[in-house]
Amino acid sequence: MNASLYDAALGLPPTWSIPPDVWAVWKPPTRLSVSEWADAHRYLSAESSAEPGRWRTDRAAYLRGILDAFSDPLVETVVVQASAQVGKTEALNNVVGFFIDQDPAPMQVVYPDLKMAEAWSKDRLAPMLRDSPTLRGKVADAKSKSAENRILHKRFPGGHITVSGSNAPASLASRPIRVVLCDEVDRFPLSAGTEGDPIALVRKRATTFWNRKVGLLSTPTVRGRSRIEVAYLESDRRVYRVPCPECGTRQVLRWAQVRFENRDPDSAVYLCESEACGARWHDGDRIRAVRFGTWHATAPSKGIAGFHINELLSPWVQLREIVDGHLKALGHRERRRAWVNLSLGETFQDEGVDLDANALAARRETYAAEVPAGVVLLTAAVDVQGDRLELKVLGHSASDPPETWVIRHQVIPISPGDPAAWRAALDVLTREWEHELGVKLRIAATAVDTHGHHTQEAYRFCKANRHRRVYAIRGTSGVGKPPIGRPSRSNILRVPLYTVNVDVYKERLFSRLGVAPREEPAADLAAALEAEGAAAAHVSTPGLVHFRDELDEEYFEQLTAERLEPRYSRGEATYVWRKVRTRNEALDLFVYCLVAFDILRPDLRAIERRFKRRIAESEAARHAASRGDSAEPELEPLELDQVDEQRAAARRARERHEKAVEAAIRGRRKPGRGSYVRGWRR
Repeated sequence: MNASLYDAALGLPPTWSIPPDVWAVWKPPTRLSVSEWADAHRYLSAESSAEPGRWRTDRAAYLRGILDAFSDPLVETVVVQASAQVGKTEALNNVVGFFIDQDPAPMQVVYPDLKMAEAWSKDRLAPMLRDSPTLRGKVADAKSKSAENRILHKRFPGGHITVSGSNAPASLASRPIRVVLCDEVDRFPLSAGTEGDPIALVRKRATTFWNRKVGLLSTPTVRGRSRIEVAYLESDRRVYRVPCPECGTRQVLRWAQVRFENRDPDSAVYLCESEACGARWHDGDRIRAVRFGTWHATAPSKGIAGFHINELLSPWVQLREIVDGHLKALGHRERRRAWVNLSLGETFQDEGVDLDANALAARRETYAAEVPAGVVLLTAAVDVQGDRLELKVLGHSASDPPETWVIRHQVIPISPGDPAAWRAALDVLTREWEHELGVKLRIAATAVDTHGHHTQEAYRFCKANRHRRVYAIRGTSGVGKPPIGRPSRSNILRVPLYTVNVDVYKERLFSRLGVAPREEPAADLAAALEAEGAAAAHVSTPGLVHFRDELDEEYFEQLTAERLEPRYSRGEATYVWRKVRTRNEALDLFVYCLVAFDILRPDLRAIERRFKRRIAESEAARHAASRGDSAEPELEPLELDQVDEQRAAARRARERHEKAVEAAIRGRRKPGRGSYVRGWRR
């Protein structure tokens, strides 16, 4: 029986008479890859994108390979180690939208904590569901308060999506999941409570699905502690090769090929790695080359596709921005780590946490004067021991981060219980210091460690010398604590006490101790002074630490008396500073000098300008005296700008207000106006 007779026997119309639009309803949907689906159906929302409207994968062509790996049946796990500003989050959103529309399945998106998970659901997922027409009707409207659409759990035909935090083990092991997407995995805890690795927990939920998909995405952190780096090394390690606009040589864009002149970010270009070519690409050339790039695996495929992206591929970042970040990070460990992670998309090699005392001692130098030419500000610190006071004076330059000089390290061998010890310390803190360029400096701020021995004596000293910017501090440690907390007056003398996270300052100091001197022409202040006729010029190296030749070997042993080491608790690693020798006063005092500098928050550029004016005045006075026009005037020591006086006035006003409030609280309650019960008053 042919098809027409069979249809007639069943009472159906002949197939040739069925209109095409009816056939279209029965026709199976066209199989799309994730990138094809995004180009056809995804719309970027105005509140979550700088380029709202229809999605175009060609805008960031390197994302095409990543997106399509999620729809490749031969790939089970997709790993993306990426820098910032490369479209990583929008790629994840495209994957979510694809599975909701094209391949419905139970999904879970995991963020480091619940707060980040809620923010993604509200700020990224909800606008995508609202503004992409093909997704709009598949999830209930959030305003309907339907059980089908909650912030952390949304249902759609054929599946659902759960959004959770990696620190909540219950949410990681409750239902079977086919598609698992983990974002910012380097910020996941090592253990979800006591349950173990959160990534392992969520992977187990996908075990029963033969067509499961696992996505691991993150900016990297520190080498040896980075989850995403380990996952990438276990993958086929794909790299993105782009053709040179001049010679066509395909190459991976690397920071080593970026060139710039005289520390000028605007001069940045990318140099073709082919020695026969050497073409210099500007931003337009680089972006055009990226559009024609392709992904290439560099290791055997194991069903794990790994991708590495840095900002050199991004059309949203200019070369000058990358170079500017590099220059600002020089000599600053925290900035350097952020730049390596967020711009290069690479793990940071955690160096500078275990320095050699002998190598530092070999850098001792003879200063031309009590205070060398590069110094524009002095800070000091006092460490209170049971039988003595130890004191350090540190000089700071106007660079960012400041170059520093150890001006004085002094032991006062008198018990802090004896007022003579504090008088001797005050003599050092209030004296004038001769500068190499002919002016005098005074110490701008001092930090005193009041937590330990002779606490009340230390408080009394700080209170008596508040007008000299002598600050009481207390050291603490711990991850997540701010470098300097708000001052507290909860002591018997009502002295403002600053709680300081010394771990942050030790890392900063050890990073600077690792900065080596460099030979370059004099910069900034030194060049300006030389142009004005100053005798001495200073070669500036931001972050460099200088040591006076009078310091002995014991000083450097104390300076390197601690090391940063991992400590594990419930499977989670924290890094703590451990003493490798008992005496560490030199290290503590250096940290306290940096703390005094940060509490003061000086305007170094304003101080530098005033410094130059004072030097010019000193030079003019000397020239006048040498000609016999007049006697050489006695210049006042260089002080901070009048900003400090304004701060002091504001502080005094605040203290008066606080006293008035306390008096009002202690005083008698003002009589009421009366009532029906108490009787009316006229």
